[in-house]
Amino acid sequence: MDRPESTDRDSPRFYARAPDADRSPVAESTAGRRRLFTRNRSLVITVLDLSIVLLIFGIYFFVLAPDPSRARVDGVSASVESFAFDDRVYVTVTVTRTERDQPVDGAGSILVVVFDDGTRVVDVLPHPDGPVYVRHVITGIDATETLREGQTVVILTIGDDERELVARIGR
Repeated sequence: MDRPESTDRDSPRFYARAPDADRSPVAESTAGRRRLFTRNRSLVITVLDLSIVLLIFGIYFFVLAPDPSRARVDGVSASVESFAFDDRVYVTVTVTRTERDQPVDGAGSILVVVFDDGTRVVDVLPHPDGPVYVRHVITGIDATETLREGQTVVILTIGDDERELVARIGR
């Protein structure tokens, strides 16, 4: 096979040991697939932007989002919890004073709690050393409506401030 190359310009020429023989289109295509993000800079920027937006969304909604079952009013924190047992809904409202040195006047120290079934409970704000617990059991038709909705709504009034607390019913 050691024939001399033809000198005819119109005939095709084939070289067996050309320096480019080791390179093939298949080898180049696998190398290109590995560098998808380095070739396409706008794709990298888009993926990074999307991941940052998803990270911020996740942090806000799972860590920083306000809890509808808790509220703070003038140095007093309140929370509501509820659970269902035997066709009844048990609701507990916990009120705690967070600022010890805050003076409380007569009208500002009244606590009014209104439950789903319309029951009103009037109490005074707690002493700074311990919380006040207001417990209520919702029974009958009101309990079935509350269970159907899946949440309890409690309206809490401290002085002139009124807040609505919503708690999911646990089982």
